[in-house]
Amino acid sequence: PTRASAAANPAASGDADDPLAPPAKSDAQREQEMMFEEMSLKGAEKVAKMDVPERAKRAMLAEAVEDRIFALTDELDRFVRQDGSVAVENRDEAVVIAKKIKGLQGQYRDLVNGNPSSVLDALEKGGFA
Repeated sequence: PTRASAAANPAASGDADDPLAPPAKSDAQREQEMMFEEMSLKGAEKVAKMDVPERAKRAMLAEAVEDRIFALTDELDRFVRQDGSVAVENRDEAVVIAKKIKGLQGQYRDLVNGNPSSVLDALEKGGFA
């Protein structure tokens, strides 16, 4: 990035010397962020028609699911080699993590698209919402 773009967007600078700069994002994290944006845009109109408490619950849950996806993505990134492969001894654990991410992506999609959500249902049935 140029100095101008770094000044306009400090996160783009990736300045390792700046203790306040956010850590650089992996390619997988950037892909996840793009997916989150696309899903949110697709459901924005439907969610906007919901009452405020419903929207707030969905937003908070979606944020928690998003955080978990990022944590699992970081975990999965540890197993991926430079060439994109995964060592045989790590493959089973990597597959389990990838399946968790896929499931969480579905939960996120339901929350931000205004669809019925098993996470929201469980929360409400448990007396938490």
